[in-house]
Amino acid sequence: MHTPPYDPFVAGLLGMVEEPSSDGVNHSHVDVRPELLNSSGAVHGGVTFSLIDQSMGGAVDSVTAPDEGNVTVELKVNYLAPVHEGRMDCESRVLRRGRRLVVAEADVRNAGRLVAKGLGTFAIVPGP
Repeated sequence: MHTPPYDPFVAGLLGMVEEPSSDGVNHSHVDVRPELLNSSGAVHGGVTFSLIDQSMGGAVDSVTAPDEGNVTVELKVNYLAPVHEGRMDCESRVLRRGRRLVVAEADVRNAGRLVAKGLGTFAIVPGP
C-alpha cells in the first residue's frame, strides 16, 4: 500500500476524509455542508461521484506496487436516493485486478441507507 505525499486537491476541497486502504478496500466519507448542496437542497451529484472516484482510487492503490499508480478509465454511478444532511460514507472494494486493469465497486450510505452505487475500471500506470 502507498499513499500520495499530498492532500489531493478535490478531496481537500470537498472535505473528504479517507481511512488507510488495505487488501483492496477503502473507507472514505464526506460531511454534508451547505456549499455541497444543489439548488434542490440535496448533495450535488458531482460530490457523490468524486467521493466514489477518490475512494475507489484508494482501494486500487492498496493492490498496486509502490512504483505503480492508477487512473480512472470508466466510472458509472447509480444515484438511489438524495442526501440532504449528515455524512456520506463510502466503502469501495476491488473486484478484480488484472495485469493492466482493475475493476472496483462502491456503496455510498447516509445514516445506513444506501444512496448510491458505483462501478469503475482503472488502468494501472507507472507511478509518480
